[in-house]
Amino acid sequence: MNSRHRIADTLRRFGAGQALETTVATAAVMAAAFERPGLALSKYLRHLEKLADEVAKYSRSDQGAAPVELIAEALAQVLCRRYGYGGADGVEADADAHDLASVIDGRSGSSDALAILHADIARRLGWTAEIISIPGRAVIRIEAFSERVVVDPAGGGGELSPQDLRAIAKAHGGVETELTPGSLAPLDDKTAVLRLLAARKSLLLRSKRLEDAGRVIEAALTIAPDQAVLWRERGLLNVRLDRVAEAVQALEEYLRLGDDEGARYRTTVLLQELRDRLG
Repeated sequence: MNSRHRIADTLRRFGAGQALETTVATAAVMAAAFERPGLALSKYLRHLEKLADEVAKYSRSDQGAAPVELIAEALAQVLCRRYGYGGADGVEADADAHDLASVIDGRSGSSDALAILHADIARRLGWTAEIISIPGRAVIRIEAFSERVVVDPAGGGGELSPQDLRAIAKAHGGVETELTPGSLAPLDDKTAVLRLLAARKSLLLRSKRLEDAGRVIEAALTIAPDQAVLWRERGLLNVRLDRVAEAVQALEEYLRLGDDEGARYRTTVLLQELRDRLG
């Protein structure tokens, strides 16, 4: 079994909730390695361990549980200031900003990627950290001793007040946007990684990097083979690449899983055209 097969197996188990030893950042880096088989995966996994070690030293976690303010400070000081992780202007429009391996290389990434990184390092030290998505930003919520704080990994790791969160949401979602308790529900790890892959895929498609986008869709399907929309995306991409047999196979799987009647009808029509081309 080669390394790509091992990565695929880990991603499948991660998606099924069976790889409890696979952290959210590990899964995100593995998805990058699945897309780019030549990636030196061990280098990135060692870096994650090093970050956790340095945050542990800063917070003196060996001396007992840390208060929430110290946790936030340790993450900001080590990840943002010592290593320079952050989100530059326009970075969200860069496909590589949604690839955690590329983010580790360049220390700059999307808020989704940085939230995954910060939450992962916090959890490695036994701290409670949740990834939360609001319009325009992914942030993390840290809890200790019944106290909570929301921090902004893309903004230097600073704490965000409720007013700050509302301002960010309104700036990106419109002045009518309001945050409710439901809109602050945490993302599960699988969803967080799939969001990262979806953003990267969309930007690759926009840049007409179809082969690269196809590999990202394949990684997402390895994690979530039951998501009908991914099979439809795979099928439509293969149509664009003139891979008719592969398109038919993917669209047939979409019809098996999908329940959107309008999309199912359009897919059925397209499938008939593709089958005619196959003869």
